[in-house]
Amino acid sequence: MEFNQGDTIAAISTPAGEAGISVVRLSGPEAVAVARRVFRGGFPVESHTVAYGHVVDPLSRETLDEVLLTVFKAPRSYTREDLIEIGCHGGSVVAKSVLRALLRAGARAAAAGEFTARAFLNGRIDLAQSEAVLDLIRSRTGTAAAAALAQVRGGLSSAVGDIRAEVIGIAARIEAGIDFPDEVGSALSEALSERLRAAINGVERLLETGERGRILREGLRVALAGLPNVGKSSLLNAILREERAIVTDVPGTTRDVIEESASISGIPVVLVDMAGVRDTLDTVERIGVERARAEISEAGVVVVVLDDSQGITSGDERLISDVCAGSRPVVVAVNKTDLGVGRVVDDDVRRIAGDALRIGRIVRVSARTGGGLEDLERAILAAMGGGAAAGPAGAGRVEGGPGGVVVTRLRHLDALERAKAALLESLGIVEECLPVDLASAALYDAVESLGEITGETAGEDIVDRIFSEFCVGK
Repeated sequence: MEFNQGDTIAAISTPAGEAGISVVRLSGPEAVAVARRVFRGGFPVESHTVAYGHVVDPLSRETLDEVLLTVFKAPRSYTREDLIEIGCHGGSVVAKSVLRALLRAGARAAAAGEFTARAFLNGRIDLAQSEAVLDLIRSRTGTAAAAALAQVRGGLSSAVGDIRAEVIGIAARIEAGIDFPDEVGSALSEALSERLRAAINGVERLLETGERGRILREGLRVALAGLPNVGKSSLLNAILREERAIVTDVPGTTRDVIEESASISGIPVVLVDMAGVRDTLDTVERIGVERARAEISEAGVVVVVLDDSQGITSGDERLISDVCAGSRPVVVAVNKTDLGVGRVVDDDVRRIAGDALRIGRIVRVSARTGGGLEDLERAILAAMGGGAAAGPAGAGRVEGGPGGVVVTRLRHLDALERAKAALLESLGIVEECLPVDLASAALYDAVESLGEITGETAGEDIVDRIFSEFCVGK
């Protein structure tokens, strides 16, 4: 993807559809001149000022809309270029007519992500911050948005930059030891070993946040598993606070997989309702059961739903044993407690589950009354392995690495893994008392890998792939 920075670009920055306002954005060396050709009113002279006026077609002179025009002069703008934002009435017709006027006045239609690409190319933000802009736009919960905003502000970039600077410093120390061995002294290897361990520790702390970061971006997949008619669909509806799944007294009502997004204590969650797991001769239901088993195997957390009015059946025992034999976290939700029967005994559940079910993962709920739902939500978050604080519902937070940073992208994790491997190689050379200059190549590999995250050493293919994910107008 080639961005010609000599052009002045324009695009609609707000999504299509009806709205109170739409924003049309213009950036580049001729942004002010282009805007003047279509704007009628007192054009702002100072940066960061707004003017009221009208947009006219530069060819027909027809008045297109009543607008507010804001000027951001370089370098104090999102792109570090002269940038104009025109707030017009919402709706695709009006916004498109304003954009068409700007294109007729000399601007070029912006490519996807070109505004943010210019911010990156002009040094306003680095590559990790650019990706965080997209994550912020796509955030599904407040916690995910907060993590993305921390990266937009440079949290990850700062943490990675500190480690990278330290590795460069270690490499410089090695070069000094080679060129001036008498001045450095015999303690060089010990000092290098200590500094390398500190750098490795910094990388590992960032890597430890990877699973939590993935959940923030993609959502935690939670499978509601159980026999037919134990109340899985009712539980889904209760968590969602809306009637999404069909609920009847007829066993086997749910035949297919139903996915719904929710927020549990600020953590994005994908709830998966599915067919009841049982042996059946019904062809359609059997397909649903097969899909249910596949979903159970792929879920991040499995919630096994039991019917408190029925007790633990042989089918429940088989399901609990099968699910708990896997590696995924398991929560048991004992449903229909509002009936007051109490036939499911926690000790029996733990006996069947064995060591796979830790104390505190059995929750008693009522999908009908909502009783115990907050306890269930806390249990699901706790099952994530500490990815979120198990406080009151709605008060979740994500624990981060250095400075509260959470690594959310696979690209960053891959670069950190390669940096860690290179640093461990360097440490091995130093601790085995091999010539320290052998460690230089591995250290520069680590510097290269860390630089990919912030963009100092990222290739054009990486940059192109990142900005191709953006929408036009951002």
